[in-house]
Amino acid sequence: MVKKKLLASIKPVNTIYVRKAMVSGQGLSRGRLHFGNRHIPCVLGRSGIVTGKKEGDGATPRGEYEILGCFYRQDRIGRPVTRLAMSRIQKDDGWCDQPDHGQYNRQVKLPFAGRHERLWRDDRLYDTVLILDY
Repeated sequence: MVKKKLLASIKPVNTIYVRKAMVSGQGLSRGRLHFGNRHIPCVLGRSGIVTGKKEGDGATPRGEYEILGCFYRQDRIGRPVTRLAMSRIQKDDGWCDQPDHGQYNRQVKLPFAGRHERLWRDDRLYDTVLILDY
């Protein structure tokens, strides 16, 4: 019941902005995710935010995209309070990043023969993952 009241009290946010953060010497392109009155750190592709993204360019696409859902590490952050579809990241979860594979840009279970990234990581990079309609 408390969860329903909490969800009912959430004011929908229709726009999320991502801006590159000026951070040097960390080997990753860092950003800030702005939504409503909240600001949280995020990781961008190594090439920053670009228009005309191509697979393998290391960039985060510039544009307006619907957020389809979220993956999260229950053991690290708990379930975020949101109206988004949520899925816990499991130790055998991966994400296919091989453009010519039938599972490209989709969650996969490991072991997986195609090129992929492991979602369960020690470095906290993917503790929360937003899935966009890009």
